[in-house]
Amino acid sequence: MDIKFLGDAIKFGMELETMAACVLEDMSRDAATVEVKKALMTVLDMTKKRKEYLQKLYNDNIYSDMDTGVFEPIGLIDSALYLPQDELSKEERYPNMILKALEIEEKTRDFYLTLATSLKSRRKEVSRIFGKMAQENSDLQLKLKSIYEVFQL
Repeated sequence: MDIKFLGDAIKFGMELETMAACVLEDMSRDAATVEVKKALMTVLDMTKKRKEYLQKLYNDNIYSDMDTGVFEPIGLIDSALYLPQDELSKEERYPNMILKALEIEEKTRDFYLTLATSLKSRRKEVSRIFGKMAQENSDLQLKLKSIYEVFQL
């Protein structure tokens, strides 16, 4: 699916955050240690906050006088580039779930960076927001990598 408008891009971002939250919730239920569970819950909380923030951004822009709000054209973005490659079954747990979460965070980060770049000249504030969210994805990737390393021991 091609994403053409700001509103569609924001909704797609919410879908990516929902996918990440589902994987993280599955992982946290089966966490091997309390420390790992706490780390996963921290990552999950950040994912949920980003989704809530995207919903607020959508709501704020739906009636925006700035340009055309959620109907502002952003060029063509192919959403298929930012979707995880394949779904994991419920039986596939560690470390595959962690690798899936890492993949989702990476693709979400790349999506936010693409949006930040495409909006940079027209919507500096929104571009800055997506750049900040991409940085949060990078930070969460580091946290997930450290969790993955625990399971490799």
